[in-house]
Amino acid sequence: TDSYRVDNDWFAEFLDNVCEVREGLQVPSADVHRAYVQWAAASSERPLTPTALGILLRERGFVAAKVPGGKRVWTGLRLARESLNLDD
Repeated sequence: TDSYRVDNDWFAEFLDNVCEVREGLQVPSADVHRAYVQWAAASSERPLTPTALGILLRERGFVAAKVPGGKRVWTGLRLARESLNLDD
């Protein structure tokens, strides 16, 4: 049911807790996956591969792009300041 989906939407929880979502923002793809893996470990979730994470991001309306220099980014979000410590 829809209420089950909402109650168990761990991906929305990741976006709410780790990311800032707004038009015009962008974040390197590798940074999103690294932050997601850390969040998954802390949340007792099994981490997804970068490809699987990308599918979920696209389903939520985020767009993958390539910026000058060849770096791949996701547009429409960035990591929240609290989640920027990616070295742990």
